[in-house]
Amino acid sequence: MKRIFSLGIKIAVLVLILVALAFVLRSHNLRPAEYDVQAPTTAKFTRMARWISKKAEFFVAVDVPRALANPTLNNRLVSLVHGKEGAAADLVEILVRDKGAVGMLMLVGELANPGEQPTLAVVAQGRFDKETFIPAVRQILAEGQAGLVAKAYKGKTFFMESEGRNPLGFVILDNWHLAVGSRDSLLNLFEDTPRESSIRGVLSDEPLFGRITFGPRLSSLVPPELGTLKEINFVSPDGQILTARIPCRDQGQAVGVMMFLEGIRSLLMLQAEGNETLIGILKDIVIKSDGSEAVLNADASQLLDLWVPTPESEVEATVPQR
Repeated sequence: MKRIFSLGIKIAVLVLILVALAFVLRSHNLRPAEYDVQAPTTAKFTRMARWISKKAEFFVAVDVPRALANPTLNNRLVSLVHGKEGAAADLVEILVRDKGAVGMLMLVGELANPGEQPTLAVVAQGRFDKETFIPAVRQILAEGQAGLVAKAYKGKTFFMESEGRNPLGFVILDNWHLAVGSRDSLLNLFEDTPRESSIRGVLSDEPLFGRITFGPRLSSLVPPELGTLKEINFVSPDGQILTARIPCRDQGQAVGVMMFLEGIRSLLMLQAEGNETLIGILKDIVIKSDGSEAVLNADASQLLDLWVPTPESEVEATVPQR
């Protein structure tokens, strides 16, 4: 649980930096007409996919305008920051109210081996060409309006929040993409040239989708008697209700994986004793087997309950039915 909590905190910090960058975009009017945030999801992801590192073990892509078109999710995000100040509030306000700030977000990374630190980055798609974006950032730095410093590593210019050992920051990938993360994560995930081949398999045109492969870390958690698992594919048709599928070799393995996941949930609920919100989230996840697949259904927006309660009027409409 400590490792999961630490990972969640790190992801949250990355997103906060990304929101601050969106604020820079809005303040300096750097989004030209040639980037269309309302373009089809497949068109956006075709551009985005080339920045999924060959080392990456997972990616989660979100079509921001389509996800925020869900009134429930949109309203919950507004409630989350209502009356609050700071980077988190600015981020949510920009994504919810400024529909042209970011077209797509992607969390990508490598979980690495047990005992090692994961590498994580958030890739944003908008308009980040070096001719206009970098000069604007440099101007902000010169004016002392942001706590960032510029450093050159392996031919790329990194803008980082501090001079620390492994500071957080961002790097321009091309005219439409920038990556946000720790310096080490950015170097590890983006030091190679962009991939030329497409991502294996047919990906969804839904507003949220992704894939997690079973690398050394995840495979070490699976009991040997369950056999080998390759990946988890997940998709959400509205940015809120999420369905994850784990392909198995046969129905027997699918039932075994379902029982294993039920056991993990029970353990997490015991460890979360006293945290009724987290227990409620875990309890509402539907776990089942479907032929040769193990399937999970969940309301991803319930994670916001950790910060702001769900209005009672929305409860019945948003909880997946068993």
